[in-house]
Amino acid sequence: MRAARLLLVLGLGAAVAACTPKTNTRTSEETEFILALDPDTLDPRFAVDVVGMRASRLLHAGLFRSNGETLAPEHLLAKEHRWRDARTLEVTVDTTKHFSNGAALSSADVVATFRALADPAVHSRHGYLVEPIERVEAEGDSVVVFTLKRARAGFLSDLEFPLLRRDEARNAIDTKGALDGLGPFRVTSLEPGEVHLAPRSSESCAHGNVVLRTVRDENARALRLLAGKADIAQNAIAPSLLSAILADAHGALELRHHAGSTTTYLVLRTSEKPLDDVRYRCGIAEHIDRALITSALFEKTATPASTIIPKGHWAHTDLPDFPLSDEPRAGDPFAPIAILTSTERTRMLVGRTMAEGLTRANFAAEARPLELGTLIARLNAGQFDGAILQFPEFTDPSLLRLFLHSQAIPPAGSNRARLSDAIVDELLDRGDLTLDAEGRKEIYRQLEVR
Repeated sequence: MRAARLLLVLGLGAAVAACTPKTNTRTSEETEFILALDPDTLDPRFAVDVVGMRASRLLHAGLFRSNGETLAPEHLLAKEHRWRDARTLEVTVDTTKHFSNGAALSSADVVATFRALADPAVHSRHGYLVEPIERVEAEGDSVVVFTLKRARAGFLSDLEFPLLRRDEARNAIDTKGALDGLGPFRVTSLEPGEVHLAPRSSESCAHGNVVLRTVRDENARALRLLAGKADIAQNAIAPSLLSAILADAHGALELRHHAGSTTTYLVLRTSEKPLDDVRYRCGIAEHIDRALITSALFEKTATPASTIIPKGHWAHTDLPDFPLSDEPRAGDPFAPIAILTSTERTRMLVGRTMAEGLTRANFAAEARPLELGTLIARLNAGQFDGAILQFPEFTDPSLLRLFLHSQAIPPAGSNRARLSDAIVDELLDRGDLTLDAEGRKEIYRQLEVR
């Protein structure tokens, strides 16, 4: 954090997990990270919200991790790997790593972790990761062999899932942060709104103690930073407030940007009229001023996207904006459209800006903010016209299957648009089976064009 007292981080990389030297003027021995929401859980088997997943990765680690720049999988607790054939992966585990109780990591822990994910009795929310696995077996203390039901090009990214001790892998959900992990930190206390962490060992991280503090009100988050009571806020301050906050800080706040790997998008329910007609959807797209949204609402901390796969990712291909239809819009061009958003300030502003542009084009649109739980329930039930959502941190393009394949319509997946397109399905299937990187990139280029 250099000599600055506070560090305000924007961007969607895993900056909170970095071990960095610290200098500040507070007397507290803890570095305070401000969160907008409580982690749903720190148990990696059940954490699916962004805050919970990031926080759990401070405590736990997997065989692989994503490269910070290209997002390609790279070794973390795996020393090496090799494909024996298209369906058989051999991984050598780094047995020099230890859990907090002193037990050395071994192949048995890896096997126990992935078998537990597959066990219906565990009820893990990440059971889909093991669906492609036919069996997982240990060969000695340091080698694990995964045999797949079919070739899966993105399987190394699946192995980023955190490893647990073999005797804890099937435990009931951990509500106290007590699961033994292999990440740089361990939980020292856990209360609503506060998670206190300490380095797991002197070798795991040169950093000192950390507190993750939840402050739900955005103005309170800004005031806490300005008062010097907190050190870091990552994506916790609306970009539209940054200029004012930095001016009030008189140099005490340092702002850092890093290219994010997420994409905010408008999902439209394609299964009902008039949104089932691509010409109607193109009419909507034509009247969404993305340049205005990114410059005015995000203070230029965002850029308009022409593809789902983010720039910098190995599978990204630059494409021009999709061509808008010259044909008349189908159906009633004045049909009312409700755009659902969360109650987060920036999301609401984006929704209102979109709705205003569409209303000027006689689409009779309105933005409706909902609490997150209600919003997700409406989306999964198909009770919406449009909604502003965000693709999560993008690792492998096989992730798109969960959002776009016809077999992933809720409750089977997150295809909340109810998209059902034979060409999209075929491209997603081929992308999942093609092991050659250049071949996969071309498949996903065709998918982006479609």
